[in-house]
Amino acid sequence: DVADNVLGQVLGRKRVRCWGPRAHWAMHVFPDAHPRARKAQVDVDAPDAAVFPLSEALGPPDVDVVLEPGDAVAIPAFSFHHCEALDASASVNAFFPASTAKAAAILFGAEDPGGPLSEALDADDWLVDGRTSAEFAARVYASRYAPLEAAYEA
Repeated sequence: DVADNVLGQVLGRKRVRCWGPRAHWAMHVFPDAHPRARKAQVDVDAPDAAVFPLSEALGPPDVDVVLEPGDAVAIPAFSFHHCEALDASASVNAFFPASTAKAAAILFGAEDPGGPLSEALDADDWLVDGRTSAEFAARVYASRYAPLEAAYEA
């Protein structure tokens, strides 16, 4: 979600697991044009490294809690979360504008820096783990498109 979220448990129990935004490579997120855009392709309970090789880097969740009635958990914007009802369950959510979403909107709303995108990306040091634009593009392909391509070929 692009908003900060507070999930409150009203009835029953619910397990909530959260991974930070850096887990996006390991989650093999569906591409933006896919109907399940921004959702993980990986089953976090049984990752298949043969189909999703980057899932091997998925560590334990940053948050792993069981909510009981009256409990709540804050889920920061852009965090991956997996919720599992442990019995008959009802929850409520409240979403709040996230400062990270506002910063992204400002960044992506900025004027074109000029020149090809690859030059602009290489000129800045904001890429994850210092990857060049070509490395970044290859990583996006491997994490989002390659698993889908293999599934359609089968």
